[in-house]
Amino acid sequence: LKAGHHRQAAEQAAAALKKDPRNAKAAFRKAMGLEGLLGSKEGPPGKVELAEAKEGLKAAALAAKLEPKDAKIAELLARFQVKVEELERTLAPLVQAAEPEPAKIEQAPLATPATPECGLDEMD
Repeated sequence: LKAGHHRQAAEQAAAALKKDPRNAKAAFRKAMGLEGLLGSKEGPPGKVELAEAKEGLKAAALAAKLEPKDAKIAELLARFQVKVEELERTLAPLVQAAEPEPAKIEQAPLATPATPECGLDEMD
């Protein structure tokens, strides 16, 4: 992480979490790696950054659950909560504008099948 290899750190921590889902240190490092990725891209934030922030929030929440008294984890969790909220607010208008309007389907009148004029009693 200190060398700036955030993606690699997050991936290695994720692999450690697969082996041991109760590894608080791995959850913390995954969140830290993902936090390092946020804002490192040029241009406005997009869906990928929001997905990374949500994944980081999930990892930080797991670390906080496993180590509830750790102040560094609590601070990291709070930063992710703020970041996810910011990104959702920023991207909401873009997501809504990109969604196509549902197509209006006009329903044709139902045709009645041509059947002989017979009553139900006559069908024995």
